[in-house]
Amino acid sequence: MDPFERKLVAFLRLLAKEPALALIDGLGEGLNREQSARAARFEAEYRARQPEGTLVFVDLAEEEVP
Repeated sequence: MDPFERKLVAFLRLLAKEPALALIDGLGEGLNREQSARAARFEAEYRARQPEGTLVFVDLAEEEVP
């Protein structure tokens, strides 16, 4: 599977569990522009299914400091 497919499968698993709190790490990591735009719709889908839920996006990737 490509990176987008892996993220989509993980997101579908998340939706199936219906959590009140969801943490998503590195949503756009490894995706091209089109895939990133599609992945951005994950939030709208989560909010439609879990209006009272909390969705947190984090990026734990280490950045090099010059």
